[in-house]
Amino acid sequence: MQLREPPAIDNDEITRLPLHFITLPTGRTDNWPVTITVCHWNTLSHPTAMRFEHLIQINAPEAYQLPTLTRAQLWRGLALRAYDPADFVLGLEGCAVTNHVRDGDIETLERTLYFGAFEVHDRVMVDNTTHSVRVDVPATEKWPACTAVTNIEEPEPLSLFVRFVYEWNDNDAAELALDDTARRLREQACLSVDMDTVARIREMSLHDLS
Repeated sequence: MQLREPPAIDNDEITRLPLHFITLPTGRTDNWPVTITVCHWNTLSHPTAMRFEHLIQINAPEAYQLPTLTRAQLWRGLALRAYDPADFVLGLEGCAVTNHVRDGDIETLERTLYFGAFEVHDRVMVDNTTHSVRVDVPATEKWPACTAVTNIEEPEPLSLFVRFVYEWNDNDAAELALDDTARRLREQACLSVDMDTVARIREMSLHDLS
């Protein structure tokens, strides 16, 4: 089965993974072809940032058993994750939007995420023009400062990909305390959450995304 090649990434280390089986929240498993490019490196422009990036293919003409998602459906799902992440993230019990500012097509949210007794405060920028979401999490004693950016890429009509980019500050004490194994586990967790997000958007598209 030939998959459409994703947009190129200019980086020092790339690992290309084969087809994956995605387990949807309904318990059903679909043979869903995706192309994922995973890379992690210290960026030259931000030498104190540890970067992890991956790309998920959304539509594949060969996957005739799956309906094609439109860009509008995909963006609606990604935007919903910004407002109601509990519907996408396993273990997240709730989310409170404590501040919401709109400036043209850009919306800025301040959120509190509830993982039981554990709380995370972050700031989210939703750009309805470029179809991108940026999440900034400030550093604490328990974790380093982190930035997560999600972008839709469409090299040709309906050839949709989602690029997920994570960066952590290498100078934070919490980051320095992590070994390579802990960092790899963190990357695997990010990858798993993002793949579950795309699976959830695909499931939602069958019902109420437009």
